Amino acid sequence: MNLFAFLFAQAVQVTSGPALDYQPDMILSQDGRILVVYEVLDTSDLSGDLFSVYSTDSGSRWSSPAPVIATPSWSERHPALVQMPDGTCYLYYLSDSTAVQYRIHLSVSTDFVNWTPMGPIDIGWGESAHQINPDVILEPDSSLSMSYQLLTLGYSNLGGYVAHSADGLVWDIQMRQVDAGARLPRMAKWRDSVYLVNYQKGSGSNYDIYYKTSTDLTSWSSETRLTFTNNSHDSHPVPMGDTGMAAFYSTALTSQYDIYYQTSGDLVNWGDIEQLTDNSVYDNQAHGLCVNDTLWVIWSQSVYATPYLDHDLYFLKLVPAALGEKSGAGTGPSLRITPNPCLGGSFIAFNPGQDCQARVAIYDPSGRLVRELFAGAVNGTELRIATGNLSPGFYIVVANAGEKRFTGNLVVE
Repeated sequence: MNLFAFLFAQAVQVTSGPALDYQPDMILSQDGRILVVYEVLDTSDLSGDLFSVYSTDSGSRWSSPAPVIATPSWSERHPALVQMPDGTCYLYYLSDSTAVQYRIHLSVSTDFVNWTPMGPIDIGWGESAHQINPDVILEPDSSLSMSYQLLTLGYSNLGGYVAHSADGLVWDIQMRQVDAGARLPRMAKWRDSVYLVNYQKGSGSNYDIYYKTSTDLTSWSSETRLTFTNNSHDSHPVPMGDTGMAAFYSTALTSQYDIYYQTSGDLVNWGDIEQLTDNSVYDNQAHGLCVNDTLWVIWSQSVYATPYLDHDLYFLKLVPAALGEKSGAGTGPSLRITPNPCLGGSFIAFNPGQDCQARVAIYDPSGRLVRELFAGAVNGTELRIATGNLSPGFYIVVANAGEKRFTGNLVVE
């Protein structure tokens, strides 16, 4: 079993059946449930309805899908789910039920079963443009901030914007622009002080992921490019406590899209690209959470090689997800191997703690070299290396940093 097969073997299938399940948004509720709202799309025109599922056992088993907003005449898409301090769930989504243009709507639930539509929210544009693709975060003071995309009535892109609301019901109408070319802007907040908006930017099929930061939702940093593939989409930033940020996205290096992510401890320097899926089908629209230093991710995967015919949702936990294991935020020299024991392959996280020549290798119990994983200069930041596929057995991992030597045991079942 190779590493990607091992990772996918740990994934839990959330939905099934012939529907095109897409664009999931996920929160961990106050009562410990994982709550997910997602689109069920019509394959003829990709119009959608919103459905929900939940898990009461941290993602091992999932409820049957239940309709949230399902109307025969209108399309509802792109859910953004947030739970308020009193336990009420607010669900924002785009809808064309106003018949003039797409607007961002709100529905409210106290039990995640019964939903009350509250209608479109006013963010200042009136009927002059389509307002789509909301992403909403809960602020420390219980207010809400939202990123969204604006289109002309002819569907030309007008960029990414942000808005703020004291109560989630009445929003400001300041119409603050993040970037004029941004598509699918998605928001996170780091250390309760720095906003980050990821978005894709490009033309035709050539897109990459970019981001900007702000401390006040008004003044935004210069643009930073995160990917350099010419075919990356659907990014979602995930705060990892005070330690940093993860960014999930989809990239097609060949003919299909797979899920990748990167992490950063300062929103400037980003760690190595980590690949989560390696299928002959489309994996996209990954959304994540960080729970107790563990990254949880849910995504949409096509059943067939041809996308947008039938998609199902999958859920995966990445252990451990502490930022120091991916981006050099660790405090000193260390060697960690996770998961361990493992099936087929694992990850080795090695922090040399200094600028030096380093080497990481795997040996069998007799001392015979099985595989050299890395040899070269390092600048004191942490390496995160996949072991690749290994036969079942007992192994010794040896990492050298200058004159220092670190060892660890690895069991492959």
